[in-house]
Amino acid sequence: MPAYSWTAKESWYKSEVDMLLTPVGIDIAKSVIQVHLMDAATGRTVSKTVKRASFLQYFANRPPCLIGMEACGGAQHWARELTKL
Repeated sequence: MPAYSWTAKESWYKSEVDMLLTPVGIDIAKSVIQVHLMDAATGRTVSKTVKRASFLQYFANRPPCLIGMEACGGAQHWARELTKL
């Protein structure tokens, strides 16, 4: 496969690489979780507040992605739960 930059807009890039490696940042708080990601269609940064009760449901309805989260006491728990999806 030829080397393309991350800004390439070819159709194979959007369907294979972008869907698998969309980076998502997670900030864990006491009662809500802040989710930050880049919208593939518009290129805009999206910040969404998700309640803890619906956090796993939010990711169950998304394609696979690369998740980065802060290192805290609850991070191990959420990492285990997310890898089960």
